[in-house]
Amino acid sequence: MSMITLEHSAVSLIKLGFDEKKFKEVIPYILEPDAIRRYSGPRVLSHFEKIGNDVSWMKFPTRENLKKVNKENIWTLCEHHLAEGYLNSVIGEETQISVYETYNKHLDPVNYIAVKNHLIQDFEFDIFVRQVFDCSRRYMDIYKFNGEQLDGKGMRELVQKLSEYGLYRLAYLVYKESGIVINQQWYDENVKKALEQAYSEDLAEGTYKYMKIPEKINQWITEKDFDHFDEGLIPVEVYDDLYTKVLKKMHTM
Repeated sequence: MSMITLEHSAVSLIKLGFDEKKFKEVIPYILEPDAIRRYSGPRVLSHFEKIGNDVSWMKFPTRENLKKVNKENIWTLCEHHLAEGYLNSVIGEETQISVYETYNKHLDPVNYIAVKNHLIQDFEFDIFVRQVFDCSRRYMDIYKFNGEQLDGKGMRELVQKLSEYGLYRLAYLVYKESGIVINQQWYDENVKKALEQAYSEDLAEGTYKYMKIPEKINQWITEKDFDHFDEGLIPVEVYDDLYTKVLKKMHTM
């Protein structure tokens, strides 16, 4: 299970000390493990997940090839390996960051660190999700939250809500420390345009179409109304603990 791309962006802005110019330079590469799934398919490949004693992996495209890559040529441009025994599930397996490092030394330093920081964020988010939900029977499509049994569809809906209120908390932290309002307009200006410059038109469009803040939460952020944390699934302190851990482990960009 990945953070939503909206969260990846907000956490990265904080790590960059709210430097919007630098943010626009690196955000396409921070989002790349999610973006490339438009062509690569299963999360296990772009997130280096371990299955048994095997690990799926791929070599990410260079900056130049991000403009060229598509569904037809991706495996010509990018070597890969899909671990045997892969089973689809809402919750995936553990990301192996060391395997990413092994196969992606060809990337330029900024691109390399940006992708690695994405994987660090998801590694911590996976631990977080397993603490909030009982995922022990995930391959039977059975989950539990606060004693209530869920199927995969119900699980996805709750994780989506978990992430949306996580974004809301991050928006508060960004505004408190920098005065920047990361509403939908901000994402349009700072993320959408950056993706259009770094990706092909199809990849940029296919990535950004999922980066839509729910109308209610976008309105709260726009109005600087940060009094609704109690409407989320978990206490705000749990979010703060997650983001503190993530930011400490991310590398300087």
